[in-house]
Amino acid sequence: MNEVLDSNWNDEEGPVEYATFWNRALASIVDSLALLIPSTGLTFYGLYEKSLPLVLAGAALAMVYKVWMEGTYGATLGKMAVKIKMINSARQPISLGESLQKNLIYVISQVIGMLSMIELFGDDTFTDTEGMLQSMALMNTTTMSTYGSLWSLLIIVSVLAVLFSDQTKQTLHDMIAGTYCVKTEQSFL
Repeated sequence: MNEVLDSNWNDEEGPVEYATFWNRALASIVDSLALLIPSTGLTFYGLYEKSLPLVLAGAALAMVYKVWMEGTYGATLGKMAVKIKMINSARQPISLGESLQKNLIYVISQVIGMLSMIELFGDDTFTDTEGMLQSMALMNTTTMSTYGSLWSLLIIVSVLAVLFSDQTKQTLHDMIAGTYCVKTEQSFL
């Protein structure tokens, strides 16, 4: 696959340097920190206040973040900080459609999480929980939470594919979408 990609790139642009597993891991940590207050904060506060709309708003924010950022800017805040970006086989920033295709694995994960929360809020014993720990323990008993755990395993396998990938260092979801994560010295702002 990378022979086709490499042969289509003209010499003026120079060779591409693919982002490593560790570049991507660091970017993911930065993204998690960037989403900590708005998304996780909304979700936890919604659980504390027993407000399903707040919980769903937090999950929706996390669901849209990667798709929108990568489809609009070619990179999330974490990727920008680490100076990596997403491109397609034409060496162009990925479109919103390509970003959705690439990030569908995460979108599905968030939808499962949202369905788990809806199931949790529908449980009569949820209103009697006191505190975050009891709420989280009850959430782990939902059917959708089990599906979420299984889906998370699929995400881990897809991400770890970078370690065993050829020189393109693609995740499985990158391979499916035809996207590549590359290093850049370009300023995003």
